[in-house]
Amino acid sequence: MTHTLPVARTLPVTHTLDGLLGRTSMYRLVLNSLIVLGVVAFILSFTGTLEFPAADLGASLLIVMVSTVGSNLLFALLFRVHPHPESSVITGLLLWFILLPTSDPKLLLQVALAGVIASGSKYVFAIRGRHVVNPAAIGALWLALFEFDVLGLWWVGTKYLVVVAAVVGFLIVRRTRRVALVATFLVVVVVVTMARLLIDGGGIGASLEYTLLSTPMVFFAVFMLTEPLTLPPTHRQQLVEAVVVGVLFAIPITIAGYSFGPETALVIGNLLAFALGQRSGIRLTLTGRRAAGGRATEFEFHSARPLRFVPGQYIELSVPHARADRRGSRRTFSIASPDRDPHRLLVAMTMAPDGSTFKKSLGAMAIGTNISATGIAGDFVLPVDRDRPVLLIAGGIGITPFLGQLDGLAGGSRYDVVVVYVQRDPADLAYLDLLDDSRARVIVVTSTPATELPPSFENVIGPRIDRTSLAAAVPDLERRDVYVSGPPAFVDVVSRLAADLGATRIRRDHFAGY
Repeated sequence: MTHTLPVARTLPVTHTLDGLLGRTSMYRLVLNSLIVLGVVAFILSFTGTLEFPAADLGASLLIVMVSTVGSNLLFALLFRVHPHPESSVITGLLLWFILLPTSDPKLLLQVALAGVIASGSKYVFAIRGRHVVNPAAIGALWLALFEFDVLGLWWVGTKYLVVVAAVVGFLIVRRTRRVALVATFLVVVVVVTMARLLIDGGGIGASLEYTLLSTPMVFFAVFMLTEPLTLPPTHRQQLVEAVVVGVLFAIPITIAGYSFGPETALVIGNLLAFALGQRSGIRLTLTGRRAAGGRATEFEFHSARPLRFVPGQYIELSVPHARADRRGSRRTFSIASPDRDPHRLLVAMTMAPDGSTFKKSLGAMAIGTNISATGIAGDFVLPVDRDRPVLLIAGGIGITPFLGQLDGLAGGSRYDVVVVYVQRDPADLAYLDLLDDSRARVIVVTSTPATELPPSFENVIGPRIDRTSLAAAVPDLERRDVYVSGPPAFVDVVSRLAADLGATRIRRDHFAGY
């Protein structure tokens, strides 16, 4: 069945902020943001705006980077794992912004010790290959616990650097889609700190200025709290951690002569996150790959240890390779397999000649090769109540998180499911056989007629999906749980369309970088 509907060109195609951010990996974006912040710090130091001499900044930076990166390479050799240089550079820069800048040789030794401890924590304080606490925080905490002279001063919390941290932080939060996490933490810190200062007799204006411009809360929230490997796996758990860490961050606490600093608050939050259900590291073996339709390729992995996941969740794969481009060697992918076999994992991605070095390395990888993955996480899962009708809207390769969910429908699920699959070029349509087997109502939106669709599919012709065509295709949209997956711009626009049409339960899965 084919329908040609008026479809507005409402989605930005190129040069959008999300498109630009999606062209680089999260690690590279954080690294570049820290470099920008560091350059500004040196400029402020040279102009006398920052109280620390440039010589102290430079000496501390050199020592912390050499100790952190160098020790990371040594630990990797000792534990026989592939090092992640970008991660260790980020850890070193974070420590640099935390510890007291100095050029005193004795104090620089303590800075070097913090770098070694931070790197070592990734291997020693780890469960099955995944570190439990933020490395930079544990490096600073170790010095504080044993009363070293180089304490966690968090000198980055000055008003000029706070402004820069807020600007680059916006980009990072936009890229990671962790607005709720960061906002919750910041609100808790501001409210608790303001209340404490007002109770102590401070004025509202002075208290607010101090809270916003003289604490490292913005830097802490953006660069430390959002560190993905130490976050709990679900959105609600992450918000719980944000509240707990925010309270500990804002209230001065002293126990047995030890005063809690931001690093203490974060480590406690990391331990809470682990207790709430932090997944451990995973070792996978590539067992096969196949064309899934269009430009999509499916990769099959075997895990010797049973995996626990719910269809719709995601996993981060690590594929170390030479001359990695700016997208890096780690990427997150939605799990495309059903949960029937806990040892089998499927992921799918679009492969193109000009694709990232990550995809090229994975595409050329020999069958039987072992790779590592971080924990499984995410909340993009179907409602527990199977009587609730759902609408799944996919843009391009955004169809992948729905594959495991739809696979279960063929087994007799009671879900009332409508799938809207938007793919501009009909030749790029993938997994049509699985969609057909699911017995869901499937609406395919393409710019030109799709001639090889199963008979039960409906084909809407148009360059984009708009409010009119979405309402016509799914007239009962307002009563459905809506799930939208695909490129960030697509997800944001379609989510707004669904909300305009009366949907009140909308979940989003942004595929940045695809």
